Amino acid sequence: MFYCFACGERGDKLSYVMKTLGCDFKAALRFFGLEPGRPPAPDPAVVKKRRAEDGLRAWAKRRGRELREEYYNRSRIELYARRRLENDPEDQLGWGLLGVAYSGTPLDEIERLHDLLIGRPWEQLEAYRALEGVVE
Repeated sequence: MFYCFACGERGDKLSYVMKTLGCDFKAALRFFGLEPGRPPAPDPAVVKKRRAEDGLRAWAKRRGRELREEYYNRSRIELYARRRLENDPEDQLGWGLLGVAYSGTPLDEIERLHDLLIGRPWEQLEAYRALEGVVE
């Protein structure tokens, strides 16, 4: 937007170019590198960045669902195993189930990674590097 304090003329950048250069609307568009009647071509860098962000968001959503499911299943197995072991401390099935519940990634680490997945894009990228083993 522009405003002339002397004459009170105001407008946008197209009207400014038309006024100062004495040209028509189409010539003003060409001044800014736009072809009249055609939408501007998208910037390839912006398109690439948008695709990467969309891919990261989709990955975070899918992986978050998997982590929630793993956390729920392992915590339920742990609860069931503890109940069995409270009744019979020598129960082999209970000890086996407890071993399954504690194998793999610790539950507190799953919680931390899930928190990253539902966070900002840079946090999602950190979770991606941690979960997929990406080394820079």
